[in-house]
Amino acid sequence: MQIHSFDTNINIVKPGVKNTVTTNLYLDTRHEKKNGTYPVKLRVTYQRKSRLYQTRFSLTKVDYQMATKKNVKEEYKNLHLELKAIEANARQILKSLDHFSFEGFRLAYLNPIENPNDVFSVFTDYIGFLKKEGRIGNAIAYKCAFKSLEKFAKLSALPFREITSNFLNRYEHWMIEEGNGLTTVGMYLRCVRHLYNQAIQKGTIDQYSYPFGTGTGKYRIPEPQNIKKALPLNDVKKIFTYKPLAGSREEFYRDIWIFSYLCNGININDICCLKYSDLTEKSVTFRRAKTTHTVRKSKPVMAARTEKVNEIIGKWGTTPALPDQYIFPFYKPGLTPEQQKARTAEVVKQTNRHIKNIGEAVGITAPITTYTARHSYATVLKRSGASIAYISETLGHKDLKTTEAYLDSFESDEQIKIAAKLTDW
Repeated sequence: MQIHSFDTNINIVKPGVKNTVTTNLYLDTRHEKKNGTYPVKLRVTYQRKSRLYQTRFSLTKVDYQMATKKNVKEEYKNLHLELKAIEANARQILKSLDHFSFEGFRLAYLNPIENPNDVFSVFTDYIGFLKKEGRIGNAIAYKCAFKSLEKFAKLSALPFREITSNFLNRYEHWMIEEGNGLTTVGMYLRCVRHLYNQAIQKGTIDQYSYPFGTGTGKYRIPEPQNIKKALPLNDVKKIFTYKPLAGSREEFYRDIWIFSYLCNGININDICCLKYSDLTEKSVTFRRAKTTHTVRKSKPVMAARTEKVNEIIGKWGTTPALPDQYIFPFYKPGLTPEQQKARTAEVVKQTNRHIKNIGEAVGITAPITTYTARHSYATVLKRSGASIAYISETLGHKDLKTTEAYLDSFESDEQIKIAAKLTDW
């Protein structure tokens, strides 16, 4: 037996269509609990299809009947009001949806946002979610995008319907006038696009209003600027053969750069996370922290334990070399994600400072950073004849397009050399 109550009809309006969504609470007597109570559920019905959503209540048949009567006794009034509040919340969610879908209702019901129609509220909620997940780098990126958009709009709230292609074009021009490059513009607007896509999925905004794309009247996000970052092999050799003062910070951070280069271009964050349990007799195995939350089944990256890799670990590795111990002395147990992010940023800063000085000392004119090690690894492999598929796998990329972007500078160099041969007489 299912005992129903509190029926509510809500009209969801789309262009040219009027549909009714019905909600009601009921006691699901199919699933009796050990204490003799039954779960109270919210049922949402749309176009003759229904979905059930859990509530926090589990009641006996008598308590449920007493709390849902028209004339409620004093001892059941609080329970009556709490059950009514569930329906009121459901009505509020339904009214906030421009386009109804069961998935959109579920997401809004389980993860309520103060104002789902407001871009700024959604930004704030998502930044909080990223922080809880420990994705501090992404949280910082979204916060920067939020602050920039807020400064441009000069509003306390920004409805999703205001994000049009015209709005986005004006925002891009404003950012450039503020001294930002197209790379920053693209980074911020990819954050906006991601939240807009989520809003469509939740039913907050209709997909017909989507402003992004390549068609007529749509806004196209600028592609990242491809800046040449790779070093030729002879410049990499100069860094390897440079003789810093033994035991100095310069030697330490030079070796961290070399370790990155030799271990498949591993980034500094992943170096900081390495533990002795990640070592086997012949390899260094790790999962890229960058893709842990974006790729459901991220493949481990395996780098060869060459003689030089072993030398660096032996020279700078922490002791005792226990499985749970971090290899390098950057992290320690108990650090919060924010503290880890700050430590990583400091390692990047120090490595960049020392490797820049070394580059100048050995006569390398190109700028060198921690990222140069990764690009140089990929480019040297390409020049040696390795396939893009192999390079992509060793870099831990999820698709070949990302790897191809790494190798653009290599292809440009080769084109120039080949073109020169046309007049090489």
